[in-house]
Amino acid sequence: MRKVQCSIIFIVALLVLPFCVYAKGYEIVSGDLDTVGSVVKIADEEFYVIGKEDSTHVKLLSKWNLNVGPNAKGAATNLQDSDVKGYLEEVPTYGNVFFSSVNYWYDRTNLVLKSEYGSDYPAYIYTNEKENGNYLASVAEYVDAYVTYLTNQDVIVTGRLINLDELVSLGCVLGVGCSRNYGGNAPDWVSQTSYWTGAATNEVQVRLVKANGDCTRDWYNNDGWGGVRPVIILDLEKKEEIVPNEDNSKEPEENNTNTPEYENPPTGAFISISTILIFMISSVLLIIFLRKRMLFKRI
Repeated sequence: MRKVQCSIIFIVALLVLPFCVYAKGYEIVSGDLDTVGSVVKIADEEFYVIGKEDSTHVKLLSKWNLNVGPNAKGAATNLQDSDVKGYLEEVPTYGNVFFSSVNYWYDRTNLVLKSEYGSDYPAYIYTNEKENGNYLASVAEYVDAYVTYLTNQDVIVTGRLINLDELVSLGCVLGVGCSRNYGGNAPDWVSQTSYWTGAATNEVQVRLVKANGDCTRDWYNNDGWGGVRPVIILDLEKKEEIVPNEDNSKEPEENNTNTPEYENPPTGAFISISTILIFMISSVLLIIFLRKRMLFKRI
């Protein structure tokens, strides 16, 4: 009887193992998914929890900027790198790129913000849409490639740039700063790199966070300051269809007392190659085990 019970337990363990591996995909390094500032790891990439979109979707801010663009550290990897922080007071700087090559959100005919992005500034204008095969927001090419990489790590995610509501919730004062020495109250990790947000402040400038704690703005086509620090939306339930993000077209009002400086990803359930390999190995072990049992009975 004991041998039968052990055999059943062994068989069940072999069958369940692959799906246990598939079901995880991410690791909580510190804290939990409900606490801002907790650290989550996907493969070798780490993220800070910055909130939830709903009960099954957690918002994660990458710990570092992506190593991308002409100013990449060595060869561009499109992965995070602790040396890649966009603009810094000291040199060298890595990963700083322009937001876009054109101000696609601006209606040049009527001289107003295009209606699909809202009715007034500041407006959330980040998009991964293309025109004539090219991304409207050049930074979206890096974000989409990063999302593709992460979806191969047994998770389902979407990606974008941070919006102004999220910056404010973290303690930033728009147009003033994020760190305490710039008038904000955000944790240090919010401004440990220089990076673009997804929000335009007018027809030619986009809000960005600087590594010195400032929360300023820059021309969309300048590559001297902002890097790419994606917000990743992690689906905790791995639904077949991911619920779309809420409309963030209207951003919160800004404090404009400071003058400017010098001025959809793959969705659906999937099974990774690693999961298939583990399932195949488990199946082989199960067949070997059953054959030995049958051989033992014959003897």
